Amino acid sequence: MTLPAPARRSVGWDVVLALALGLAAAAYATRAISLIGPGILTELAEDTWFESDASKIAWEMTNRRADHDRGAVHPIFILLTTPPVLAL
Repeated sequence: MTLPAPARRSVGWDVVLALALGLAAAAYATRAISLIGPGILTELAEDTWFESDASKIAWEMTNRRADHDRGAVHPIFILLTTPPVLAL
């Protein structure tokens, strides 16, 4: 008894779908960040997001020589976010 050959799938549609989803996610992220605006990066807005330190985190993500003192709390955050931000 012989088994039927597996059906071949077109890789092209997978690539098209991945690109479409990637572009949709990029468009959504761009729109979402434009709604927040640059005001969140000022020190006056520190209490807006539950006493977050958004301006400090933005500074650390865009300056590789910054003092990454939050690395003790979230060590993987610096490794995952700084390279893509610097690549932009």
